Amino acid sequence: MQKEIKRLAVDYKGSKCEICGYNEYIFCLDIHHVDHNPINNELSNLAVLCCMCHKKLHKKVITYNHKG
Repeated sequence: MQKEIKRLAVDYKGSKCEICGYNEYIFCLDIHHVDHNPINNELSNLAVLCCMCHKKLHKKVITYNHKG
C-alpha cells in the first residue's frame, strides 16, 4: 500500500524533494503526511521529501510551508 501511495504522490507532485530539490534516486524520497495522520493519504496532505529533509523536518531542524 505504501508503495502505491508513494507512486501516486510522485506522479502527482514530481520526483524531487519539495524542500531542497533532490532528485537523483527515487528510493531516497519519502512521503510526508502534512497533518501527521498516516491514514490521511489525500494527495493534498502528502509531500514528497528526500530522506534527509524528512528527518530534519520531524526533528524540527527545518520548517516546510506546504502548498497542497
